[in-house]
Amino acid sequence: MTLVYPARDRDIGARLAGDLDKLLAEMCNRLDTQVCPPGLHVRLKLETDPSSLADGRDLANRFSGSVQLELPAPTLTGLPLDEAG
Repeated sequence: MTLVYPARDRDIGARLAGDLDKLLAEMCNRLDTQVCPPGLHVRLKLETDPSSLADGRDLANRFSGSVQLELPAPTLTGLPLDEAG
């Protein structure tokens, strides 16, 4: 997994990248190779453009066939307040 994030989201982005990479590996270990083929790579970009907030309502608009997602950056949606967040 590659996570691209703006510098202002560096702290949360670095942690999120590790957490998501671990979850992706766990998911692929449970699914067959048609869903998670060997060498699967996911690229997630945390977008700083405020219009991404509206686009995020429909994930079909945010997904391309090459397993690339663009979602609003945490500084647009709100930073977690505690460990559960």
